[in-house]
Amino acid sequence: MQVSDFSARKNQLWASLPAQALDAPSLQTLQSAYAHLLDDFLQQQWQRFAQLQAHGCLCAVGGYGRAELYPHSDVDVLCLLPADASEAVQQDWEAFFSACWDAGLCLASSVRNPEQCVQEAVADLTVQTTLLEMRHLAGARDLGLQMQSALRQQSDAALFWQAKQSEQDLRHAKHGHSAYALEPNCKESPGGLRDMHLLHWGMRLPTDAAPEQAFWQVAQQCELLDVQQAQSLAASWAFVASVRCHLHLLAQRGEDRLLFDWQIPLAQAMGYTHVQEASSGAIYTRSASAALMRDYYAAVKHGRQLLEIARLRLDARLAAQPCVSEPLDEDFAICAQRLQLRGPADFVHQPQLLWRAFAHYQAMPALKGFDADMLCSYYQVQAQLPDALRAGSGSHAAFLQILQAPRGMTRVLRYMNALSFLQCYLPAFAPIVGQTQHDLMHAYTVDQHILLVLANVRRFFLPEFASELPECTRVAADLEQPWVLWLAALFHDIAKGRGGDHSSLGAQDAADFAAAAGLAAQDADLLVFLVREHLLLSQVAQKQDLSDPQVIADFAARMPSVRHLSALYLFTVADIRGTNPKLWSDWKGQLFSTLYRYSLRLLRGQGLDEAGVVTQRQAQASQELARLALPHQAQTAFWASVDAQYFLRFEAAEIAWHTRVLSKLMAQHPYFRTAAPAAQEHPPAWVFARPAPRGQGLQVLVYARDQQDLFARICAFFDRVSLSVMEAKIYTAPNGWVLDSFELVTHEMPEHYRELLSMIEAELAQALQARQPLPVPRQGRLSRRVRHFPMRPLLKLQALPGNIAGGAANSAAMQLDLACADRVGLLYSIARVLAAQAVNLQSAKIVTLGERVEDRFVLHAPQLQEPGAQEGLLAALQAAIEVS
Repeated sequence: MQVSDFSARKNQLWASLPAQALDAPSLQTLQSAYAHLLDDFLQQQWQRFAQLQAHGCLCAVGGYGRAELYPHSDVDVLCLLPADASEAVQQDWEAFFSACWDAGLCLASSVRNPEQCVQEAVADLTVQTTLLEMRHLAGARDLGLQMQSALRQQSDAALFWQAKQSEQDLRHAKHGHSAYALEPNCKESPGGLRDMHLLHWGMRLPTDAAPEQAFWQVAQQCELLDVQQAQSLAASWAFVASVRCHLHLLAQRGEDRLLFDWQIPLAQAMGYTHVQEASSGAIYTRSASAALMRDYYAAVKHGRQLLEIARLRLDARLAAQPCVSEPLDEDFAICAQRLQLRGPADFVHQPQLLWRAFAHYQAMPALKGFDADMLCSYYQVQAQLPDALRAGSGSHAAFLQILQAPRGMTRVLRYMNALSFLQCYLPAFAPIVGQTQHDLMHAYTVDQHILLVLANVRRFFLPEFASELPECTRVAADLEQPWVLWLAALFHDIAKGRGGDHSSLGAQDAADFAAAAGLAAQDADLLVFLVREHLLLSQVAQKQDLSDPQVIADFAARMPSVRHLSALYLFTVADIRGTNPKLWSDWKGQLFSTLYRYSLRLLRGQGLDEAGVVTQRQAQASQELARLALPHQAQTAFWASVDAQYFLRFEAAEIAWHTRVLSKLMAQHPYFRTAAPAAQEHPPAWVFARPAPRGQGLQVLVYARDQQDLFARICAFFDRVSLSVMEAKIYTAPNGWVLDSFELVTHEMPEHYRELLSMIEAELAQALQARQPLPVPRQGRLSRRVRHFPMRPLLKLQALPGNIAGGAANSAAMQLDLACADRVGLLYSIARVLAAQAVNLQSAKIVTLGERVEDRFVLHAPQLQEPGAQEGLLAALQAAIEVS
């Protein structure tokens, strides 16, 4: 076969892959055809070299050995040579290898004699695994048989199986022990093809199955799975394997990661289309890529369930001694740390057996789960369970008992989800299992996010986690019936993907459950409230000015009681921490805490008492200043230059820092010791920087005379030195001086961070005084997720007639709300537009949510009252945001 003929036949073969997921027999046929095409080509090449043909042996190993090849798989081959192979044989091998590479084959080859193979296999688990799949291709077959015989004599099936399972544990840890990453690896991630190969390898030593025989067929022959289970496992394998085939063809390389770059074209290649669906009167679109990923997660989950059954049975078969069962009660026993049934069970007519089984699992941390026979009994009737659980009057009581148990609640609910039991009990849970969220905030599928939020809120009530968030722990200690929060976690996002407001739809689901489960009125009310309002505290704290008493009053008015407020505070913290590891920060926790504490005062009838808050913060700041040995009354000059709004806007620790650096500045700098410093044409600007006192990042304070483009110049500098603004507090004092405070994020604090702080202080101050023309914003690259799942920018400009930064009503005050995908240089681009439009920025709330920003600006611009001015500003902002 000529090289050109081989390449053409290979391309023609894979071009026949249909635009859909194949069933297992069809995919096996396609992969076997490719393997045989390779066999023919390699055998023809081998026959060209007489010395190899007479003395060497060519074998397929690895995936090629079991005839499971993908369009761009490595072709693993082993050349066995006798220990005394001549130089001519060696030269023939080198010529054969070169010929294959010239043909475009990516050969992964090794050359050994049989004794070396055995030695390498004993020392290296990977080599032993590869040799188990050896298949003869050409040459001296006796060499291969000799090696395989010696290898079997040296191998212990039980030790090999244990070692491979330990290897799998390490691989799962590398991928976060999650099969539901938004960009999974279809080969290496938990539930991927490598997990299925593990069963194949575990069965190879104790059986005589051919390497190319399908692992589910061998599992059936070994009675690890029954016929139906084997066919079902084959279907799971076929879907994941089809995804890998299409992925290789799209990427034109051996790509196994379902990156955002590939999810949309992969869905199209596999025949998925966008679907218009209706729910609760709303029409929404279910994207093709979301449908593909949901099917992928379903295949992986189902495959893991069946692999667990086969794995447990293989464990028992290879165990040195049979397991001894220890009776637990009249229906259950424990064997090898697994729960087993003591006799026949009818889960359909006796669903309470399942509830009792889960209760045992919850109460006994040493239990690893159900045994293989019990899992089989459960899966056989799983389709009938939803009706059986709804009909059983004791199901809700049993579920509430699990929620109210002192320990193990998170663990048992995760196990219920892994076994697909949660969706049997709560039908509304089924649509969100494996549902992706491409809102640029969430890092998990909806069901995994829910379980993570549930785990987070549960930690507030466990003493061993009290040091994580002490204030949340203190609030939790006084909360009655905390299990209502676990229930709220299950329902808060249960309506995601239905269209419409998921909070309202979820609240209705929660109300229906509360009625069916017979919850007490006060508990049902709290449950529905938490689901309906679970975004409220986060939105108010991050987007509105918490120094405005009316903001606090309006929020507190929506809290029916202190219990509702405390529960919502705890739930919000848990929700944000369970959305994306990048979302939570200590400054965000401070915002939530401030809103909670202010609202708590109102609900307790104490009133906000702005004067009292100011006095309290001044006293706290004074204590900190005394600790820092600041001279007595040194703060007088600075505090006299600000008003009550300053003390309401900043926390005591921030006030202490500002006071320490600015009091020293005012006492020593010549500028402040002149009779009329404001008369200078270009007054200086001062910059102070320090590591953020909470978490990673930096705090930067800018103190300067107010000027129209000050905020833009500051953002230009941060853009130039690649620092991202996470929060900005803008304050203008009555004397016309601006105090701007910024929270900046750095991926990792550099070892020599003091040099970074000094650079910021010197160069930013210099840039503000130089007053050079504003530079053109950098056009940073969008992240892959933003690029492939773009977000349409949302802009809203409205009059703000109430109190603004200075406290006086002003018809020129406008509020700008902006939501869009984040990118490098975005904040500066926005600030530059505001400066160009001569808009004076009064305050800013910068909120970064993963790869999404939701910012709010309070502007002062009388010119925006002119006809067409607001439309022009919005158009300019839209253009600045959309520049790629």
